[in-house]
Amino acid sequence: MIKLKFLKIISVLCFIVNLSTFAQNTVDLSLETQQVDIGKSLYYFEDVNNSLTPETVLSQKFSPQPNTYFGKQSVKIWYQLKLRNTSLEKLKFICRIHTISFDYLKFYKEENGILKEIYHYKDLQNKNIEFPFYLSAKNEVVVYAEVFFKKSVYFPVKIASISQNETINRTLKTVVGIFLGAVFIVLCINFFFYNTTKERFFLSYCFLLISTTLILFELDNGFYLLFGNTQYIEHVALFLHIALVISVMLFTEDAVGVKKYYPKIVFVAGTLVFINMVCYAMYITTNELFWYSNGVTVNILILLLYEIVAILLYKKEPYARFIVMGYSVFLLFSLLYDLTVQYGVIDLGVTEWVLKIGAFIEMIVFLYALSYRHKQTLQEKATIHDRLAKEFKSQKLLREDNIEQQNKLIAITTALETKKLQLENTYIDFIQKFELTPRESEIGKLLLKGYSNKEISEKLHLKIATIKYHIANIFIKLDITKRIDFLNSFLNYVKKNSL
Repeated sequence: MIKLKFLKIISVLCFIVNLSTFAQNTVDLSLETQQVDIGKSLYYFEDVNNSLTPETVLSQKFSPQPNTYFGKQSVKIWYQLKLRNTSLEKLKFICRIHTISFDYLKFYKEENGILKEIYHYKDLQNKNIEFPFYLSAKNEVVVYAEVFFKKSVYFPVKIASISQNETINRTLKTVVGIFLGAVFIVLCINFFFYNTTKERFFLSYCFLLISTTLILFELDNGFYLLFGNTQYIEHVALFLHIALVISVMLFTEDAVGVKKYYPKIVFVAGTLVFINMVCYAMYITTNELFWYSNGVTVNILILLLYEIVAILLYKKEPYARFIVMGYSVFLLFSLLYDLTVQYGVIDLGVTEWVLKIGAFIEMIVFLYALSYRHKQTLQEKATIHDRLAKEFKSQKLLREDNIEQQNKLIAITTALETKKLQLENTYIDFIQKFELTPRESEIGKLLLKGYSNKEISEKLHLKIATIKYHIANIFIKLDITKRIDFLNSFLNYVKKNSL
């Protein structure tokens, strides 16, 4: 009996769940409706064999949309949605879809058991899809979407009123304009810093910032707006991803000197970049999703690799802390986006705006790092300049002193030559007075003639160390410290003896 009651309770719960699930498939619209996210209200059917047509799909059983997207797949899916106008007036709404990988899209409306086409997606490079649809007063309609996903199953559908759609578009343009304006200002600051320091660090960050901005520009449909529906922009994102990882490598190297600490990391990263390029080249050639998926995965691995390197150098390099903060923010927001859009692991309701927020925070972090680096570089240059100025002044004084000594030596040598015979006896008395040895006396004569240590060494065939040793003894005996003092001592002795 208890078992029977338990089964009845389970049956009732299942019935309630089914009713609630079915109810979620119907979206009520009215005059007060401004914007509705209907992504989770869709029912779907996966057309594995790509065999269903508008005539045969009505007989299929659609399932509720799961909590996550399907991730990286190249597949055709049919969606079903019920829209109900609860007002007494005819309604006009705009259907908004931001795509990343549609290759085919059609919307149908069911009328008397037949699907009637209401929209056909033709501009395959246009990532922002908008088209109007109408609902009669107190009417309910079933809408079907036939979608072929090229890279990843991601189908965020929103319905907005005419006024709300205009507001959304104005807001998007304003925010994008502010973001691009901020990027332009940061680039100008970087070029100013580079012009004053000539340090490659600032140019490598410009490369990183431009790569990141162009990726976001591509997600915002910028290349389609500039160049239209051309096949050349289909694979722009692939080249931008390659440029991004190369810019990360260059910027990190210039900031913390990865090669100095971990030279093998540079080789590993270079190998990964090469693999990344091969994967994307194979995808462009074969159009197989396997290569695209591997390319995106390698991209993330390279970014994670340099994030780990920055963490390891956190205490060794002052700029590593900025790298850790900047890369962590951007990686976190990128993973939140990719896990939802690219891989379908979890749906956190994030959109490409999450990437913009991450990029903006990263830009603020690195802007502070750049100003800090610029200040440090100028201080280092000022210190070096002061030191060079002092050395130059010292060298100048030394040269002037040497010139003075040389002039004195020349004058004294000339005088000694004219009075060589008279001075010879005086010099003998001089060396006897200070008890100089014969070798010291011999070296002293050459000192009076202005010979250098090397010249004395060559003249007497002695080592320079020996010459220095005897000169040091002469200085001790005469209580002097310079060669010029030796000359002055001898001149004083000559004058005292009235020569």
